[in-house]
Amino acid sequence: SSYFVDPIASLAPMSSDDEGSVAEYNDRPAIIIDNGSGVCKAGLSTATAPTNIFPTMVGRPRSKYKGKMSKEIYFGDQLEEKVGKLSLTTPMENGVIENFSEMQHLWDYTFESLGVEPRAHSLLLTEPPYNPRPNREKVVEMMFETYQVPSLNISIQGVLALLGQGRTTGLVLDSGEGVTYTMPIFDGFGFNPNIKRLDLAGRDLNILMAKLLAQAGTSMTTTLEQHHVRRMKEKCCYCALDPKKERAQSVTYKLPDKRKIVLEDERWRCPEALFSPGMAGLESQGVSSL
Repeated sequence: SSYFVDPIASLAPMSSDDEGSVAEYNDRPAIIIDNGSGVCKAGLSTATAPTNIFPTMVGRPRSKYKGKMSKEIYFGDQLEEKVGKLSLTTPMENGVIENFSEMQHLWDYTFESLGVEPRAHSLLLTEPPYNPRPNREKVVEMMFETYQVPSLNISIQGVLALLGQGRTTGLVLDSGEGVTYTMPIFDGFGFNPNIKRLDLAGRDLNILMAKLLAQAGTSMTTTLEQHHVRRMKEKCCYCALDPKKERAQSVTYKLPDKRKIVLEDERWRCPEALFSPGMAGLESQGVSSL
């Protein structure tokens, strides 16, 4: 039925003159890559959890550092080490790949960091619901033609998350860096008409957090400062049970330059935007109404 989303959108293996090639790669563990707007998670199917987790970002030396750094492009842990010296780009927006050239650099880094040759392993990729068809076709083209993977499977993140919990029926709320959605799943299939999407997620909360800090008298605008805004959100924020009565206990966040930032109501007002998107300038229902 067209009302259901196939959790496993499989694509046939590439043809090969070697009849034994299919059996050969089927005996090897598959590569799994979960591409998110903010974080990429990768590993082999034999592992119980992702072995490589890194930001979905590409860093290049800022103008005043060009020619003074050892590389022209940086990924993973190198981004945090040199964050103040790099201009960062994000290839994905709201769960969708917008810059395939930059995304290819990240995939190159992913395969290299895993120490695998993509043409020797089956590949499982994730995608959000309603991923545009041209986008998916481009991914398929690159994986088969550029990386020459022998077989490819593209599955919806929410379905895989539920299957990972040992369940085939349930309701998934997935809120990442670029998109939030709810998906009812029955017997391993997502029920298409009831998938609800909200284009408000972690990255929008970063922007709101910086705005709240600015209103409190602390300006956080540089790349390094924005990095710490995200860290504050992740380490210090929480959801208030009753926002009208909430009064947060203050916490102090220390910056590398020894400045101290005291966080109070920003701690709950930032994530509250998930329930009241108007706080982040978006006219939409919150996650509790999806």
